[in-house]
Amino acid sequence: KRVLTIEELPKPRYCPEELCSQEEPPGCSNWEVPTYGRGQIRVLEPRDSMNPFKDEALPTDRGWQHWEAGKRQLIPKEERNREGCEHLDVCAGLQGDVESGLLTFRLPRMTVGRVMVCSPDGKQAGEKLIQDVEFRIEKEIISNPQQIYGKCVLVQERWQAEVADAKGHIHLGVRMRHGKGSTRISHVMTL
Repeated sequence: KRVLTIEELPKPRYCPEELCSQEEPPGCSNWEVPTYGRGQIRVLEPRDSMNPFKDEALPTDRGWQHWEAGKRQLIPKEERNREGCEHLDVCAGLQGDVESGLLTFRLPRMTVGRVMVCSPDGKQAGEKLIQDVEFRIEKEIISNPQQIYGKCVLVQERWQAEVADAKGHIHLGVRMRHGKGSTRISHVMTL
């Protein structure tokens, strides 16, 4: 099949043209099951030589773990016991608490500078992310993330100034700063 170019697509109806008319596609990684294709956003090990936060890693950090929800209950009752009818759509993500340490994402090239993080922990999970999680872009702590779409946080809307990184990538740091229990991240998206 032939792939359409951006010039061949109609103007967006429900999206600001600045966001929906970019040549570069959005970057995304998600941990739900199933996930097809390869995400453009990578998780870096705490002591990776390319991790700008490696000096903050503590020997006592437990790290963030992969989490997966149980089977969905939204499967029609008459199909739940059928062997060949699995309904693949399971919430999953990376789970951490205050003892997990800093989680680092290596982000792809971004034209706008928009960074969003989502949680599978309910329709208002973005509120908990804002209260309990510290977000950083490189060394700068983001002081005013905004809840969007209920379960997501707009970490950064756009670049405020010229951005350059000698390593060729920008990094997002995520740390649970306080709060009881844990938090989960299911998606990280960039544009």
